[in-house]
Amino acid sequence: MPIALRAIGLDPARVEFEGQSRNTHENAAFSRRIASPRPDETWVVVTSAFHVPRTIGTFRRSGFAVLPYAVDFSEPPASWNISFDRGYSSLAVPLKEAVGLVAYRLLGYTDSLFPAP
Repeated sequence: MPIALRAIGLDPARVEFEGQSRNTHENAAFSRRIASPRPDETWVVVTSAFHVPRTIGTFRRSGFAVLPYAVDFSEPPASWNISFDRGYSSLAVPLKEAVGLVAYRLLGYTDSLFPAP
């Protein structure tokens, strides 16, 4: 990330990075400790497009008022035909996110299954 920031003319020394988290829940909790967001502040959270619902729900539950900035968009496969010998890998990410959304809701890490933007 520091290299990317320098490439667009930003000084990485002005950015505090959270590098301890192993999942979205921990990222929200650790980021809250670093940022200490006030109730009157709105923060922008940058995340992969497919991960926006879980990220938004988790950060809001953690005490952040956040707006999503989605990146890393992926296009659907040229053919949605799924066969036994190929094609299942295209379902890995959406299935993982669906399971993650349900698990985070059941664990109380988010207030809703599909948080509103």
